[in-house]
Order: sequence, then structure tokens, then C-alpha cells
Amino acid sequence: MGKGGNEGKEDILLPNVWKNKSMDTVAKSSKLRSETEYMRDLLWKYNQAHREMQFNLQMQVKDSLKRTYGSLDSNINKLDTTHKNAVPVIARLESTKDMLESEKQGKEAELETCRARLDIRSKRPAPELVNDEPHLTLKAEESLLTEAISQLSKGLKDVGDAIDALNKSQEIINADLQDKQKAMELNRKSDEQCPEPALKLPDITKPADSPNLGNVPPSKEEATGSANTLKNVQEWQQSTQANVDKSNRLQKSSIQLCEGCDSMARWLNESAEKAHERVAKASIDRLFELKKMHKVLKEHHNLTLEEISQAEHTHAMVTKALTDLDDPLKITKARQSIHDERPGQELTEDDVQITISKEYGVLQEQHNFLAGKAKSLEAQLQDLYNTRDELAKDIENKEICIDLDAHSYSYPDKTYDPGDPQPFWNAARDNKTALIEKMKQTTELWDYRVFTPLSTTNSLRRSLNGSPNSKSLFSGSTGKRRF
Repeated sequence: MGKGGNEGKEDILLPNVWKNKSMDTVAKSSKLRSETEYMRDLLWKYNQAHREMQFNLQMQVKDSLKRTYGSLDSNINKLDTTHKNAVPVIARLESTKDMLESEKQGKEAELETCRARLDIRSKRPAPELVNDEPHLTLKAEESLLTEAISQLSKGLKDVGDAIDALNKSQEIINADLQDKQKAMELNRKSDEQCPEPALKLPDITKPADSPNLGNVPPSKEEATGSANTLKNVQEWQQSTQANVDKSNRLQKSSIQLCEGCDSMARWLNESAEKAHERVAKASIDRLFELKKMHKVLKEHHNLTLEEISQAEHTHAMVTKALTDLDDPLKITKARQSIHDERPGQELTEDDVQITISKEYGVLQEQHNFLAGKAKSLEAQLQDLYNTRDELAKDIENKEICIDLDAHSYSYPDKTYDPGDPQPFWNAARDNKTALIEKMKQTTELWDYRVFTPLSTTNSLRRSLNGSPNSKSLFSGSTGKRRF
């Protein structure tokens, strides 16, 4: 019964146990407070140092953005200026290209004309195919124009390559400029995100020394926000400067190329002009020489015709004289035969016999003389006929050459205005007074067909246009005069 009464009661601790238990709780509490106080103090120090570091970093970012603005703005201005400076250079290259193409087409047309003139003159009769001054000047002009076309083609290629290179450089400059402008825009946007530092320095009243946390550099991902490879600032600057320098070099070389092409075109035009003048002068001189020679040949041809007429008249007279001697010779021969029939005793050398013999001898001598002269006249007439034919053929050849040279000289013009007093020249061309005055003298020529002096160009045209072979001188299609 006593045992059953103690079952609902707790065990009663001994005094020392009770005291130890309480002391353990107090010790534990003291330890926890000490640890918490230490941790709290450490966190306050760390928070203060972290905020100071964050504040400094934000200020560094703002300073870096300001410096980047200046660098970007300088590069943008440099790229924009380079891009704008290249625009007129490209325009000049395009203009030079158009000029060279026009010059090349002009020289090709002149070369075609020069070769056409050579072809026209190659149709001269065989005896007239001489290596004269017009032929030499035309061949020299052909060589000059061929070389000019080659030089212009090379210039066109160089200008085309320069245009392509500068356009490609412009694309690179423009892309770099757009990148810089985009970077500037993003930097401004980034700066606008934090006009003032977002973290303020905490007001910590509790004195504490900041722990030495050191300058711990952020990781690449923390610093950039991405894993993309970044360029070195120096490489970035050098890349932009390289693009600008290349564009400037191309612009400078392009301007020099344009100036060189302009000088080349002027030199080629001057050389071609001088070659044209030499051809014109040689052609005029040759026409004068041909017409002078034609005049001399025509005079001798007319004199030969007159001489042939006189010789034929003389030959007819001699032939008639021979014919007139036939009857006297027959009569004298008959008388002599009759007189020889006298009887033997009557065959005496009387006066009749003497006079008949004398008359027959004289008539026979006259016959032989006239027969010899007739034969000599026939030989001379044949020589005159041959000379006449040679002169006629030479005159014909000279007329053909005059037609061909005049056609070659006036080519590519085919027709002329009948009222135009200048069939072979353009009086307003470059004020070549001396050459023009000499050319004008071609109007005072002898018409080699009717052989009458002509005093005006129109009368020359009317006379020549009435001839079957005069078309090459004053007919064809109109065009711009070369001389």
C-alpha cells in the first residue's frame, strides 16, 4: 500500500544535480550570446565594407562611362568625317571613269576613221601605191590611237578597281560607324539606369574597424553579364584607326589617279590633235602635188594630141605626095620603055633619053625619100600614140588618186551643203588660220576633166558634180569635220 502511493510523484533531484543543471543552462546561454555578438559585429563590419566598395565601383563605372563617351565621340567624328570625305572622291572617280570611257569611244571612232582612210588610199592604182607622206602620217596616227586606246583601257581598269576598293572601305567605315553609334546609345542607356549611385553609405554609429576584404576582382560572367569574348581596348582603337587610315590612303591614291588620268587624257588629246594636223597638212600637200602633176600631165597630153594631129596631117600629106608620084613614075617608066623600043641604029643617048632618065631618077628619089619619111612618121606616130596612152593612163590614175585622197581627206563626211564655201575644212576649228588659209587655196584648182580654171568652190562643185567620178569629192552623208 505504501508502494502504490509513490507511483504518481516525480523523482526528487539532489541539490547538486539541480544546481549543475542550472549552471549548464547559464553557460550555454552565455556562449550563445557571445557567438551571436561576435557574428553580429562581423556582419556589421562586412556590410559597411561591402557598401563602401559598391559605392566606389558605381562611381568608377560612371567615370568609365564618361571617358568612354569621349573616346566614342572622337572615333565617331573621325569615322563620319572620313566617310563624308570619301563621297566626293568616289564622285570624282565616277566622273573620271565616264570621261575615260568617252575618250576611249572617241579614240576608237578616230581609229576606225584612220583605218578607213588607209583602206580608201589602198585602192589607188598599183603605179600610185607609194609610201607618201599621207600614208606615213596615217600609219603614225593609227599607232598613236592604238596606244591611246590601250592607255585609256588601263586607266579605266585602275579607276574601276579604285572605285571598288573605296566602296568596300566605305562599307567597312559605315559598319564601324554604326557600331560606334550603337555603342554610344547603349552607354547612354546604361548611364541613364543609374544617374546617382543606387547604394548609399550606411550610417553606422557603432564604431568598428573594417575588415581587410581586399580587392576581389569579379568573374568574367559577373563583369560582362555574358560569356562573349571582349576585345582589348587598344586593339579596338587600333582597328578603327586602321579603317580610317586605309580609307585616307585610298582617297589620296584615288585623287592622284584621277589627276593622272586627266593629265593622260589631255596629253593623248594633244598628241592626237597634232597627228590629225599632220595628216591634214600631208593630205593637202599631196592633193596640191597630185593636182599640179595632173595639170602638167594634162598639158603634155594636150600637146601630145596636138602633135599627133599635126603628125597625122603630115603623114597624110606625105602619103598623098607618094600617091601623087605614082602616075608620074608610071608615065616616065612607060616613056622610057617606049623609047627603048627604037631600032638598034636609033638607040642613041639623045636629049629625050637623057631627060627621061633624069626625070625618072628624080621621081624615084622623091618617092624613096617620101616613103622613108612616111615610115619614120608612122614610127613617130606610134610613139606618140603610146605616149598619149601612157599620159592618159597616168592622168586617169592621178584622177583616181585625187578622188581617193579627197575622199580620204574628207572622210567620214559624205555630202556637203552646196552653199558651204568650205568643202574640206571647218573654218572655226581651233583658229588654225595658216592651215585653213592653205586649205582655202584648194578652191583655186584646175578641174582636171574640163581643164578650165575655177575661181569659186561652187563652180568647182558644179563642174565636178557634172563628172561621173566626182561623187567621192562632194557627195555622201554629212558629219562633223575632223580638220
